[in-house]
Amino acid sequence: MLAIRVRLGAEWLVSPAARGANILLAYVVLKALFPLRTARLVVLLLAASPWSQFAGPAQADVAHLHAHLHVLLASAGSRACTLQRHARHGGGNDGTALGMMSLIRPLDAAIVAGLYSASGR
Repeated sequence: MLAIRVRLGAEWLVSPAARGANILLAYVVLKALFPLRTARLVVLLLAASPWSQFAGPAQADVAHLHAHLHVLLASAGSRACTLQRHARHGGGNDGTALGMMSLIRPLDAAIVAGLYSASGR
């Protein structure tokens, strides 16, 4: 991700954009799993947490932020395709997100893929 930031000339922009995408995707996933009020409260706490505010810029160069983004992409894509009853496309979305995650953090991607297969997604 550092190479993309340098190529765009906006090293400062990618980390806040990725954190914002994480918060939005967390809302999509939580809204599908929990009541709306709970999902909104959790997302509010996630966005306002000191970890997100102060440690977020320091996470710009580590892979945790981007691995979290790919896990949420896989979860949101899986949930959206389950709701629309397009199970074939859901596997492609999950696989693409987990494949991208395996390029960043291979062990975490293998663990998430094992959890997805165990849950029957």
